[in-house]
Amino acid sequence: MESLIQSAPDAAAAASTGLTTAQLAFPQKPELRYYRLQNWVSDALPTPRDLFLWLPEAYLREPERRFPVLLLHDGQNLFDGELSYIKGQTWRCGSTADDVFARCLAEPTVLVGIGNTGVQRMAEYTPTPDTRLGGGKGPLYARLLTEELLPTLQRDLRLLPGPANTGLAGSSLGGLISLAIGLREPQTFGKLGILSPSVWWDRRTILDDIRSLPGHLPLRIWLDMGTAEGQIHVRDTDLLCHLLERKGWHLDARSTPPLLQDQPNGQRRASSIFDQPRRPASATPDLHYERVPNALHNESAWAARFGQVLQFLFQPQPELPK
Repeated sequence: MESLIQSAPDAAAAASTGLTTAQLAFPQKPELRYYRLQNWVSDALPTPRDLFLWLPEAYLREPERRFPVLLLHDGQNLFDGELSYIKGQTWRCGSTADDVFARCLAEPTVLVGIGNTGVQRMAEYTPTPDTRLGGGKGPLYARLLTEELLPTLQRDLRLLPGPANTGLAGSSLGGLISLAIGLREPQTFGKLGILSPSVWWDRRTILDDIRSLPGHLPLRIWLDMGTAEGQIHVRDTDLLCHLLERKGWHLDARSTPPLLQDQPNGQRRASSIFDQPRRPASATPDLHYERVPNALHNESAWAARFGQVLQFLFQPQPELPK
């Protein structure tokens, strides 16, 4: 467990029979900053899963203040090395967030991890069924988030309302499902963290979803891919970024320009930064794309850039004049 985070007592854990949505509750007057709720059984997806709640220091220090929230997939890999898929390797979310918030680089944000369910992870994190691999329970997972978990969080915690204060993030298949849900639920999630997304799933159907959008959606998006994750995955993520640009998203100045452009016949061609369309000078950047040099597909790589994700998605609010 990270040294800056205290764990909730075992007495707070759910019984072995599971914690129903009707029984699910988060601490309304928390004394700790980290809570693990075990064996939640969703109405939409009944396989038990753990939930992880991490509160910024300001949440306990400022009892009248409300906070944005970021939901993260693969919750057991975020905070506690004893629970992570590879023991000892986590995203270091708590210590990283503490550092970012202490330096006023991002708005203090409540972090909520949703544990994956092991053998059901692929099915739940995929928006469509693949002819070879199955899956496609993503719509049910979206219901779990939007109809069960978020209403409970909003009831029990001091959260700021609206999509502009509500984020969703994950890596690999977790990045894919974050994007898929965000495209379908922009009225719920206004900030997306898409790390190393599995664009390849179901013959890259997610790219067709973006092509079919009628236009720009009010989503602020962090998108990245490590160059050591494979040339095909880098090229697919380049294309994903380019398609978002064509639909009206605007890259910020620190982004890596995509090197691929979509062609009318479905083919892809290499391009240079000089081929990219010029964005209006008045456009507000709402997309960051990073091709991360030498980064691999693992928790350590995602941990290394989680602080940047927070800074882009939850930029600090300017102080109002007194």
